[in-house]
Amino acid sequence: MSLREEWYAARERRQEEVQLRQQQVADELSELTAQRLAMGASLRQSLSEFHGNLQTEVATFLEETRSRQQEIWIEERDRRRAYVIDLKDYVWGSSAPPAPKATARPPAIAKPTPKR
Repeated sequence: MSLREEWYAARERRQEEVQLRQQQVADELSELTAQRLAMGASLRQSLSEFHGNLQTEVATFLEETRSRQQEIWIEERDRRRAYVIDLKDYVWGSSAPPAPKATARPPAIAKPTPKR
């Protein structure tokens, strides 16, 4: 085999190796693209589920908070009422407080009429 034939044969092998490597890279790129798309879809699904769960949990938390706040307000209102009743009992005894006396009102101060 001549030097030229060896050179051409080596050149063909290199071109075949390059084509083989190009095909391997293209196959790997295709596989990675498919995996990326699948992971993207999975991530979108997971994110959507997380968002839905988060909205549900927030709504539940807000309802529980509102309900608890309402319970606290009612308890405080009842404590204030009981305190007022106890205070009235302490001041007036167990009987009802006396009716307010009708007091004479002081005479209204008359404005001086302007002179004409």
